[in-house]
Amino acid sequence: MREHARPSRVVPGMIRRMIPMIALLLLAACDGAPAPAPSEPARAKVQLDRAALTQVEDPARVLAYYGSALAAHDWEAADAAWGNFPETSPGSLRAHFGKYSALSLEFDPSRVEGAAGSLIYIAPVVVRDAGRVVETGRVGLRRSNDVPGSTPEDRLWHVEMSDLKPAEAPR
Repeated sequence: MREHARPSRVVPGMIRRMIPMIALLLLAACDGAPAPAPSEPARAKVQLDRAALTQVEDPARVLAYYGSALAAHDWEAADAAWGNFPETSPGSLRAHFGKYSALSLEFDPSRVEGAAGSLIYIAPVVVRDAGRVVETGRVGLRRSNDVPGSTPEDRLWHVEMSDLKPAEAPR
């Protein structure tokens, strides 16, 4: 017949003496520093059409990219649609649009117009937050025509203006 090992006895005082050691081990495992709080709710990563920023045929495609980047709260990607425009930054876009938790932008179709060596595309836009209209206005894109002295970057569509205003409250 086989002998069974005796179960070990734990003395109640022994558990009390082990608590500080367990606490120290737990703190050592996590550096003792609390985890940083997220600055924004986690969002699903959106696949953006980054090629929209390097094509010259379709300004509406740049607007779709810009709207998707804003909706995803990807401020750096949205800022890229502005090209080298110094008045905007990821921070200024976050300050303006970050208050909306379920942001979407709807652009109405427009048409390309020529102006002194440039092409202009101004589209009406409605900004919604969780389906509610919160802002309306226009977003304008520009690119240089293929004229002597223009660089390849000048010939890319980029956002150049936005005149969004808060939507009027229903009466």
